Amino acid sequence: MLNSTIANFTDHICCPKCYSTLLVIKKQYICQSNKCNASYPIVDGKPIIIDENKSIFKIDTFINKEDTTFIGDDIGWLKNISKFFTPSMNANYVSGKILEEFYDKIIKRENIKNVLIIGGSIAGYGIDNFTKLNQTTNVISTDVSFGPKVDLICDGHCLPFKNNSIDAVIIQAVLEHVIDPYECVNEICRVLRVNGYVLSEVPFMQQLHQAPYDFTRFTHIGHRWLFKKFDHIDSGVVCGTGMALSWSIRGFFSTMINNEIISKILVKIAHILFFWIKYFDKRNISTKKQFENASAIYFIGRLSDKSISFDDLREYYESNGI
Repeated sequence: MLNSTIANFTDHICCPKCYSTLLVIKKQYICQSNKCNASYPIVDGKPIIIDENKSIFKIDTFINKEDTTFIGDDIGWLKNISKFFTPSMNANYVSGKILEEFYDKIIKRENIKNVLIIGGSIAGYGIDNFTKLNQTTNVISTDVSFGPKVDLICDGHCLPFKNNSIDAVIIQAVLEHVIDPYECVNEICRVLRVNGYVLSEVPFMQQLHQAPYDFTRFTHIGHRWLFKKFDHIDSGVVCGTGMALSWSIRGFFSTMINNEIISKILVKIAHILFFWIKYFDKRNISTKKQFENASAIYFIGRLSDKSISFDDLREYYESNGI
């Protein structure tokens, strides 16, 4: 049985292959185009709408509930105990505030009707509070893995939403995990309405994580170029140099010896000894110099009818004091 969120987005969902209308028939979505006739299963109430020709994932993978990327919020009881006794090295002091401002200054003021979250199986920082604030806005969460917060399984390279049907997109810590981030942003542009909004967060100085699904990193201006079809509203640092340094030290310890068990012990020791470095980000997170060494950055923009040029990019670089 489909949940109420999917019901609210019924008019916006379409076949990712031909963009034709989908109808639910016998527990699956069926494309209504005679030339296509593609079908997409519904597993545990969650539609699996993926164009296998444009994705590294197969529909059978989700039918059989095989591991893909993160599997919801379940990371195992042993790791949960470890997290309880060991402070995190993550230092995100910004995303919650950014999302609140995104809601107050854009969602609420612009009377946004629907919001698409890409990569929602693991809740991004501040997203739970953002969702609670949106009592009058329809929010749909998608990912390529199951999770309690996921409404629909789909791939960012082939979003199953009609052209110009979405008002705003939130994509936190996702674009480093896709094969072609530029194609994913093109898809975001396609599904967004004219003057629609995007909020994106990406890593810059971070070690490999979620392997083998970790492919790309972005500088501040590289992130801006990724969203070159958008007018700039705001941008900045999400996680600063303190977090970047503590992650690097932990990574250094992991390479000191070629023994997996001892390496894990050294990583844990590094974690305990150097997690405190992240707290420097509370003081330095807003300084312009952070852009050169930040762990993660963000961009907020409005979809435009023209792209920025390289001269615009250079001016953007210089205006941000890098």
